[in-house]
Amino acid sequence: MLRVGVVGLGRMGSGMALNVAKAGFPLAIYDAEEGRTQELREGWVKDKHLPTGPGGLSTPHLHLLESPADVMLASDVCLVCVHTEQQSVEALAGEDGLLAVGSKVMADKIIVDHGTVSPSFARSMSKAVIKGGGAFLDAPISGGPQGALEGTLSIMVGGKGEHLKTCLPVLEAMGSRIEHMGGYGAGAAAKLVNQHLVIINTVAACEAYVLARRLGLSDMGKLKALLGASWGHSQMLDQVLGDLLKVEEAGDDVEVLRRSLAPIRTLGKDAAILARAAAESGASSSLLESAQAQIDETVRSGYSDCSFASVATTIEEEFCEAVDKEGDPR
Repeated sequence: MLRVGVVGLGRMGSGMALNVAKAGFPLAIYDAEEGRTQELREGWVKDKHLPTGPGGLSTPHLHLLESPADVMLASDVCLVCVHTEQQSVEALAGEDGLLAVGSKVMADKIIVDHGTVSPSFARSMSKAVIKGGGAFLDAPISGGPQGALEGTLSIMVGGKGEHLKTCLPVLEAMGSRIEHMGGYGAGAAAKLVNQHLVIINTVAACEAYVLARRLGLSDMGKLKALLGASWGHSQMLDQVLGDLLKVEEAGDDVEVLRRSLAPIRTLGKDAAILARAAAESGASSSLLESAQAQIDETVRSGYSDCSFASVATTIEEEFCEAVDKEGDPR
């Protein structure tokens, strides 16, 4: 059986690692945050996700290690799930990074990068790994923290088919749909297309909510159900309206949005990567530029830790400011 490593145990990586462990793969884990791996193991055992042994210790197939290099030594396939491109570089090529083990050790090992990155960045990563003696797949994920926990992620893969075939049992433990999109960088490209739609649909859904309220609609639950059966429906609409209904139930207290596992700052980070990749390709999108500006304003306004639905708050604030200056057009 393949030995699997996971570097990066945040909102996405922790759920992915848990499902790999549940599938029975020997698992080595590392996170840059001190104490994170121990905290996760204790939580998994407490919640009975993992079997216990003498002294209450979790399965001997789970190894908590001190660096990415240690994880690489202990695994055949290493999954990297970190937040930024710079963190990916550090995990790969840092002093104790994955490639620090040397080309002889890297032979027959595969590094799978699950981050949202530009296609050009993914291709540069593939070159570094191949030069270091290993194999590489760019395999971004979609489905959010809930999908990571439930093992229902969509995984879009770039790289060689033979390497995907080797990793497929591991990926199937984490995702319900795995697609080979093409060569190096193709997985990253597919993820950015997905994020283009997520970003624009998120802002559109928030604008639609503000519009509905300004038009006098008061029953947002009924509107959500109606739109769910109409052409205007989207997953982001469901997520945004669901969160904003919670705000209404809390007496318009936007603080409930801070409980989100998918904060708006993450979408802002993806928007910046997407804008750069679009520019590199010679493409442009006025819709993306407008949506990115709205998301950036939401982050600057103090909602960086809030859910995507927090964009509606800044849209409403901007509308109120315009009314103060020009008067209510109604």
